[in-house]
Amino acid sequence: MEKIKQIFMPLLLMLLVGLGISPHSMGQAGSPQVGSSSSSYTSTTEMGNVAARPSVARPNVSGPVVASLAGNSYYIRYSGGENWGSSDNVNAMTAVFGAGNFTVTNFVAAVPATIFSAATGFVFMEGGNSGATELNNFLTANITQIQNWVAAGGRLYIKAAPNVGGNINLGFGGVVLNYSAGPFSSTATATLPGHPIFAGPYTPVVTNYTGNFFAHGTLSGGAFTNIMNGNAPGCVLGGQSWGSGYVMFGTGTLVGSPGQEPAAQAQNLLQNTLSFVANAATIQCSYTSSGTLIVPPGVTSGTYKLWGAGGGSGLTSGSDASGGGGGGGYTQVNRINLI
Repeated sequence: MEKIKQIFMPLLLMLLVGLGISPHSMGQAGSPQVGSSSSSYTSTTEMGNVAARPSVARPNVSGPVVASLAGNSYYIRYSGGENWGSSDNVNAMTAVFGAGNFTVTNFVAAVPATIFSAATGFVFMEGGNSGATELNNFLTANITQIQNWVAAGGRLYIKAAPNVGGNINLGFGGVVLNYSAGPFSSTATATLPGHPIFAGPYTPVVTNYTGNFFAHGTLSGGAFTNIMNGNAPGCVLGGQSWGSGYVMFGTGTLVGSPGQEPAAQAQNLLQNTLSFVANAATIQCSYTSSGTLIVPPGVTSGTYKLWGAGGGSGLTSGSDASGGGGGGGYTQVNRINLI
């Protein structure tokens, strides 16, 4: 038996290397280990239930990282001016993109065909306070075009803390901003404290906030990931991948008294959120039969959500988005997305 091992083990190792499978990653199928010998990727925090998989060999191949989109950036607001007369949003856009590197317009003057085109990489839509009705009307008239733009790779942040109107249909699979003269949140807490927006690049930033109020309304419906909860109760910040793009939803008010406190950290949170959405990346990947998730070189860290071979919803149960595999396991995982 020992002589047989001596003969066949080198052949087996050569075969594994030829298939691109690291001998060190071999083991029992189970919760995947992230990373490979060709990648410096170090962490993941939301991977779903990926414990059960059929023990079928898969190629250790990963595709390119999709870089953050170049292109025009827009800030769309209420036609009556900045909400609550605050310059927070303009200051945040200037910090992230640089002075003169984005266009400010409003929901009445905006030209959707120009904004939601291949020439645009990022759009920030702010419809809080008295601007909620204009935001609602703009979304109602243009939601199909907006969704198609995001699906093609656009990055979008829709933020509104209404003081007028009612519920707003934000699209993207049925996401709704719930508002009827409330509910208002005087505190907000991160549900994913490891999310990149709570790390930087703008610091200091914290994971717990107060305010009078921190947020107006809550988010529900769709398939977004809850990033922050308010005490209304309900989600006040969430995001999701949509096709090749990414969309974030928020119900936050203005920064500083009587809005979000502590003010400096709240301003940095806004800037981190804009930066995160504008640079959200889709990362093509695969995994080996032993459960090692393979990501491309150069992906160093982040918070990710696994998606199935067929796209659609995130992997959260015993079958993937393309219908599942034998024995209740996943047939394939071929991309992870920033959440």
